[in-house]
Amino acid sequence: MVDQENIRRIRFRLKVLIALHEERTGESLTYQRLSDGAKISTNTITRMAHNNQKRVDLGVLEKLCNFFNCELSDLMRLEPPAADSPES
Repeated sequence: MVDQENIRRIRFRLKVLIALHEERTGESLTYQRLSDGAKISTNTITRMAHNNQKRVDLGVLEKLCNFFNCELSDLMRLEPPAADSPES
């Protein structure tokens, strides 16, 4: 049996990528603008940004990686059990 307190969790880094995009372009990137640009629902983006998304379609991951021109490992990380912060 797996000790639930020692399970590593996947954390999305969407807020980090948004901040980097804003820094690089000098433009604000709201969830709505990201939704329009990546063709993903704002609800999905919001849940991912707050690490409340339980399941993700591969197409969504592809769209985000293409939008941010990043690798999958830039979009999400498998965090150690002690990482309780929503964004790492």
